[in-house]
Amino acid sequence: MSARGSARERAGKTVLSRAGQGLPASAASRFRLKVAAVLLALYVAVVLLVTLSPTPVDRPYSAVLVRLIRELHERGVPGWVGYPQIEFLSNVLLFVPLGFLAALDLPRRDWWLAAVAAPAFSALLELGQALFFPARTPSASDVVANGLGGAVGAVVSLLARMIVHHRDRLVAADVAGGHRSSDARP
Repeated sequence: MSARGSARERAGKTVLSRAGQGLPASAASRFRLKVAAVLLALYVAVVLLVTLSPTPVDRPYSAVLVRLIRELHERGVPGWVGYPQIEFLSNVLLFVPLGFLAALDLPRRDWWLAAVAAPAFSALLELGQALFFPARTPSASDVVANGLGGAVGAVVSLLARMIVHHRDRLVAADVAGGHRSSDARP
């Protein structure tokens, strides 16, 4: 197995440590990888449904959105916050889970690939909208927002993995030192 093998390849075999030593993958690690892969596939399906529907998903709610923005302004939200800013933020938030789950499904050292893939995937979606859905309005700002969301999700994934890795090392040290049995839950 190559050191750059996919997470799925490593799930049932060994995981390479930083020193390159093969360590058996724990059942918890294999489970985490499977859950991340399934959730990623489901979330990609949701993103495809939202972004490649024939009409914009917010069209039926436009009157409600206008009222909501007006109410927000009356309650102190600055006047410069309008539909374009809310749409941009929504596009960022749409891709945060995608970047998070994609980065979880990659080897830890390759987490950044999820941040790079997010704007590329978004550009493909925008191209699909331009070619096949005339009621949709593809835009470069959507690609930027989606790319930003994917990058944020990938970074959060890296941080979460670092925390879990640290916790797992502490548990392993406790087990090795006889302070905890190997069947105890962390």
